[in-house]
Amino acid sequence: TILESAEKPGGLARSLTINGHLADLGPHRIFTELPDVQKFLEDLAGPELVEVRRISRMWLNGKWIEYPPKVLEVIGALGVFKLAGAGASFLAGKTAKTLRPANADNESFESVMVDAFGRGLYELLVGRYARKVWKVPGTALHADIARVRVSAGGLDRMVRRLLNPNSSGPQTALQKFHYIAGGVEGLVHKLVSGIESRGGKLLLDRHVDRIESRTDGTFAVSVKNGDSHETFEADAVIATTPLPELVGMIGGAPEPVTRAVAGMRYIANFL
Repeated sequence: TILESAEKPGGLARSLTINGHLADLGPHRIFTELPDVQKFLEDLAGPELVEVRRISRMWLNGKWIEYPPKVLEVIGALGVFKLAGAGASFLAGKTAKTLRPANADNESFESVMVDAFGRGLYELLVGRYARKVWKVPGTALHADIARVRVSAGGLDRMVRRLLNPNSSGPQTALQKFHYIAGGVEGLVHKLVSGIESRGGKLLLDRHVDRIESRTDGTFAVSVKNGDSHETFEADAVIATTPLPELVGMIGGAPEPVTRAVAGMRYIANFL
């Protein structure tokens, strides 16, 4: 039994009709490196699962350029002098790093990215993008977020790939991905059909307000449905509710836990 708080399933995986055109709510790419998940998607979607070549653009210094970037486009967008300045700041940062001891306790998204790309390029592009995506400055983000994104190397490796696009080495940007013909919401409909064909239920506009954990290992889930309440018996509960709300639904958590989750923030907090 799936209890969905919205009036339709799928969350952000939704397709909208705008001026007679079908558009997804935000960009959606279906990608996995796990063979079992890939087979599941293929069996579920059938011929409607199509392969798409990624075509992405980034706004750099007042111009649209292809992403991953090509050397001539980057030079055209930044100009030789600004590009040279970014390179100089990268080299200066590398030199300064050799003269100071590393301090892992002070590392952040910003410090790791500056080390990988230089202060100039960070201020010009990476830092702005991070603030747009996560709504906080790079100094407030954990260093591991940056490490995942620079796993294919920093500015030095990027320059080598710009000069030689066919060079070997790890890539962080997808070149191809899968998509559902007709919009991502089609995948939601197929998932719902699969659940219902196996005897499962999807109940919409159900707002969970309490989850009671019993001594025998079962659960009682109290749900608000309009002006009335329902209670569902369950052997197990999987929740996608944000932790601050989930802890409040469960109740009885130790004070340090409730205090910790109360301080958590997520993207919806900023919107």
